[in-house]
Amino acid sequence: MKELTVGPQPQRWTEATMYDQSFGPVTGLKRITPEFRAALKKETYWEQLQNRPTLDKEQSKAVGLGVLICPLCEGHREILLMHRGEVTGIEMQRRVECVCRGVRWFWTDFKYVDSRFRDADLDTLEPTDKVSTPFERQTEIHQMLRSHPDASVLFTGPSGGGKTHLMAALYRHAVMQSTMEQMAANDLCQAVFWTSTSVMLNQHVAWEVVSNKEETIDPRYVTEAKIQRAASHGWRPKLYLDELDKFAVTPFKPGRLYEIVNAVYKCGGQVCATMNKSSDDFALMLKDRDLADSITRRIGGDGGYTIPVCQKE
Repeated sequence: MKELTVGPQPQRWTEATMYDQSFGPVTGLKRITPEFRAALKKETYWEQLQNRPTLDKEQSKAVGLGVLICPLCEGHREILLMHRGEVTGIEMQRRVECVCRGVRWFWTDFKYVDSRFRDADLDTLEPTDKVSTPFERQTEIHQMLRSHPDASVLFTGPSGGGKTHLMAALYRHAVMQSTMEQMAANDLCQAVFWTSTSVMLNQHVAWEVVSNKEETIDPRYVTEAKIQRAASHGWRPKLYLDELDKFAVTPFKPGRLYEIVNAVYKCGGQVCATMNKSSDDFALMLKDRDLADSITRRIGGDGGYTIPVCQKE
């Protein structure tokens, strides 16, 4: 039987051999020794020995909204964690990105949600008496959304049924998922959008009347170019439209609404929306049955869901 041999163990570096002990006794600065510098150059992989510290929910919200300096990194965006070199065996603190970067990126998107709905969370949704939808119906909807969080959904029903709160819970899930995926890939690109339909269309109207577009800042938050850019980066675009049926109809706006919804649809994205009107009333509002059906079908049909939150008595 061949005798197993153990290769040479990597040198165990100490403070005395890592740093020049004659340098910086007053200021506290440290200068690495030439030998240690040479060893560092040989290292090809660093294993993180400590878990990255996290922020609790309230801290994350405060840091993300800019009302609190991150207590982990004190605003420096990086923290020190112990690592071990695979080749050299060196154990030392190395800088890593603080979790607050992801938190800030998350709240860059989630702050568009009305403050009343910022605590909406798909994981913690529970029936409440603050909305008019019956408890049993709320439970059914919550289960359905948790089972299909990435599906397109058209929430319908009269005011007070909790439609916007439900959509905000889906939006939080989407923004969190997008943030984690993009941070891991180091490819930050806006792919999830939340807006009021009226505000979005008014921005597009304002842009249409601009005569010198080359010298004017584009006020539009959602555009086909942004949607297509997200898709080109490999991200699934997701659009959340609050109050789909509450905008002043003009000859320009319905067609623009269709084009934006269709841009997400063509990219295989997710479109969620809330609407008080019935499909018939929405068609009367637009004065175009085919166009109204084309818009709602790209949200609540063709693989998506239309969810009535409650029924009128």
